[in-house]
Amino acid sequence: DAMRGMLLKRNDAQDEGDGRHYVYRAPEDADNLVELCSQKLKANPGNSKALMIRASVLMKKKDFESAVRDYMELLRHSPQDVTLLYNLGCAYEKLQEWDKAIDFFSRLLKLE
Repeated sequence: DAMRGMLLKRNDAQDEGDGRHYVYRAPEDADNLVELCSQKLKANPGNSKALMIRASVLMKKKDFESAVRDYMELLRHSPQDVTLLYNLGCAYEKLQEWDKAIDFFSRLLKLE
């Protein structure tokens, strides 16, 4: 898979059990990955994997507003997804939109 080829596993990442801790090799790789995900989404707008990867890369690039748009689209289909709720809380925190950050973290805690 072309998307996977642009990711490089870190040796120093702490494994939380799923073994999927990745970092991007260089900024241009992140840009290429966003473009590849966008192309996949243009061909198949329902591709949640491409949308999640793009949102994660956008967070890494500090494009929090775009990441929020992608995460919100994913949340429409999975309103109780703890990863999405957490990521949205983090994105809104970075945007200093404290009320929204607290809202998403609170929603997350109610599910636990």
